[in-house]
Amino acid sequence: MVRLSSATEENSGIYKSGVHAAAREILRLCTPVYASKEREFNRINVFPGPVSLDDVNWLKKTLLEHALIPVFLPRQVNEAHQNGLAEIESMYAAAASLELALGEQEQQDSSPGRYLLDSSGIPLYSLELPIGLKLSDSFYLLLKKLSGSNMSADSAFERQASFDLFEKTRKEFAGISTLVYGESSLSFGLTALLLDIGLQVKVLATDAGSVRLDKRRFKAVSGSARVELLADTDFVGIEEYVRRFEIKLILGCGKSNRLSQALELLRARLGNPFHERVSGFNNRYFGYQAARELHQRLWAVLQKAGI
Repeated sequence: MVRLSSATEENSGIYKSGVHAAAREILRLCTPVYASKEREFNRINVFPGPVSLDDVNWLKKTLLEHALIPVFLPRQVNEAHQNGLAEIESMYAAAASLELALGEQEQQDSSPGRYLLDSSGIPLYSLELPIGLKLSDSFYLLLKKLSGSNMSADSAFERQASFDLFEKTRKEFAGISTLVYGESSLSFGLTALLLDIGLQVKVLATDAGSVRLDKRRFKAVSGSARVELLADTDFVGIEEYVRRFEIKLILGCGKSNRLSQALELLRARLGNPFHERVSGFNNRYFGYQAARELHQRLWAVLQKAGI
């Protein structure tokens, strides 16, 4: 049994940094035994952080479509006791590591991929969560680089269907000032999706400390859009920005309910599995089909309000 004795900053290992730090510690403890493994060109380590089981399954399916064999850490619940040490051993034979949604500071503090790079020379690729068109495109471009193969015909069809839908409804979404609230990595991805759809994202508010809120990383996600970026923000502070930017729609976890009711805002409830305990495990975010499903949820909010 491996016992992790060091608590991490975010709820002793439950949230993003803690999940990655736990994976890093497991790899550190196993390094003296496994560090001399020979590389396998099609084996890829995947460190997804705290995401839903549906999104893990999407990652696995998409990697396999590119003839890449993924090894996940942490592992899925139903696989946790099946050949665990053998799977960890195989991570030292990987051609590369893929890590989702860690900023520069977090890569230094808790990154398992950074640990394998420094200790065993395994190349590390860090990406945002593949939410919406732009960020999913970046994910598929990386898989093409790693495998030499393009996305499948089914994935290409899903992308075109999402693009067509977004263009069809862009006028209806245009002009709706939006505030995104929640954990930083998911909020970055959702902001990219909203911009894909055509919403005017005016404010992104997160409870992450300023050290963990990488503004350069967010700029790569938001592009030319002018978005006010708030760190360490509570709902009292957010209310000021809601009034200043005449926000009409708030998108975030369940904690935003009270604010949206008090200010009579439209609201779409979305959050990661560990913050949104009621519905977070059922939310799908990754890939083109999930982008359409999220679009439809937002469309339903607008239709219900008569917009």
